[in-house]
Amino acid sequence: MKRVSKCTGATMCPVRLQSTSYSPLKESWNATSDSNLFLLGCIMSKELLELMKRVKVQQYKEIPPLKLLYETLHEIETTLHYGRSRNWDILVEMLAMYHGIVKQTRYLDLYHYLNELDLLNAYTTASLNKPWDYLGDIFLEQDLAGLGQNLTPKNVVDLMIEMTLPKPITKIQTVLDPCVGTGRFLIETSLLRRDSPLILFGIEINIGLYRACIVNMKMFATHPYSIICADTLRLDPDITGPASQIWDLGNRWDPPDMSAFFWKPPPINPESFSLKAFTETKQEEGESHG
Repeated sequence: MKRVSKCTGATMCPVRLQSTSYSPLKESWNATSDSNLFLLGCIMSKELLELMKRVKVQQYKEIPPLKLLYETLHEIETTLHYGRSRNWDILVEMLAMYHGIVKQTRYLDLYHYLNELDLLNAYTTASLNKPWDYLGDIFLEQDLAGLGQNLTPKNVVDLMIEMTLPKPITKIQTVLDPCVGTGRFLIETSLLRRDSPLILFGIEINIGLYRACIVNMKMFATHPYSIICADTLRLDPDITGPASQIWDLGNRWDPPDMSAFFWKPPPINPESFSLKAFTETKQEEGESHG
């Protein structure tokens, strides 16, 4: 706890003890700008505090964001002792808490601990200096991807964006990623076409990837966006266009039920299902829309 001294604009800093757990980030602090904080009764002016803050930010920018994210994941692992998948989910939740996407968490003590280490701030600073889907990189490197889950490499993402969104874009254009994953296509689109009038939409069926996506979009997107958690193949295209109310339900940590926007096939059960009737119904629907 800091105590304000009698001198105007100065702060008394009590002794700070080193943590016994290993951390390259903390070690870097202790060896550089933060070392003065170990002096008992050190008096710092507001100007000096601001200078130290700027030095700290510059140090964070020079640390690889992925390294900081792995360090945060390590603290989660050694604190909670869960499996890899659950630890990754909690990592996403801690960043969501830090960026105001969620207001409460079951892991509040862990959140405060990570803030004491300044890891969430450090990662945010470093990743904003070099934006990318680092959450997705860890997801792949930890072998968390299931069947059908494949996150596209950055060089392929950038190439596809250059091929599909030529410069300049002068009129408002919508961009939809129907299998958005952790959001890397939309992130790169927003960054590579920063000055273009775009509106970004994404759909993801897996809630873990969906939540990572809304964290990434919150951190890196420079355009309006809406991400929903739903099954793209079940959405009715006639009622889920860019002006649909479904997009008002986006960007929510706990996504609502989307079944009202599903297309309605004939009842399917072992007793009554008829492929012929199903096909004829879809043909009639196509003719009525034509």
